[in-house]
Amino acid sequence: MSKKRPILFNIFQDAFYFFDKHWIAIVAGALLSVGLADIVSYLLSVFVPMGAVDLQAATGSDIKIENFVLVEAGAVFLAGVWFRGYIAVLVGGNAGATTLSLSNAFKAAAKLYARLLALNLVAIIITYITAAIGLLIMSANAFGAILLMPAILFSVWFSLITPVAVFDGAEGILPRLKRSRSLVSGHFVQVLFLMFIVITPTFAMTGIGEDTALFWPVLTFVNVSTSILDGLFITFAYHRLRAAHAAELLAKRNAAQVSNDESA
Repeated sequence: MSKKRPILFNIFQDAFYFFDKHWIAIVAGALLSVGLADIVSYLLSVFVPMGAVDLQAATGSDIKIENFVLVEAGAVFLAGVWFRGYIAVLVGGNAGATTLSLSNAFKAAAKLYARLLALNLVAIIITYITAAIGLLIMSANAFGAILLMPAILFSVWFSLITPVAVFDGAEGILPRLKRSRSLVSGHFVQVLFLMFIVITPTFAMTGIGEDTALFWPVLTFVNVSTSILDGLFITFAYHRLRAAHAAELLAKRNAAQVSNDESA
């Protein structure tokens, strides 16, 4: 009997094969959404004076965050929500499994955007509120760092909300959040590992100052590549985890049926 392959391996394989077959549509979508958001943010930082926000770290030292960084993060988030829906459409969402023209995929992703944006905003607000509470307590007591764990839990639990909204029968924000959590249940560590892989391109920013010529090109590359990994991994994770849960449920039903037959 052949040994069953880990779900992570199947997700990586699905993502690689799909990217290999449709890389032009995928890269084009990423550049026209996340890449364009970075370009607009760069132009704003050049022509519009935005100032900075001064914060105090838990250690007591001052932290200065340029406002254009916050604007860029917001723009990339908004574009990333659209792009995740776009990837789901390409994989087989509202545009159909065999319809991969850019115009049809863009139109289908645009129709999904309002629903996906509302869902992602709720998820990120819940995650950020728990993270803010943890950071606030941590500023007074270093042991408060443990309170950051709920933010990590929520970010992993809600990671599948986009494909859930596109493919699943769940309706409404709360049922979709619960559906994402139920799919992650039992596979939390694997999904967390996927999320860690997604953020690895950000390590390319290490040592690159905001005032250097390489900052924005590298930042755009990082955001585009991260969005591609995120969209592909999350979409195929949804399909693999949904199949895994269906198989587990079927196995339980078969075991219960066998038990009932034996006791009859």
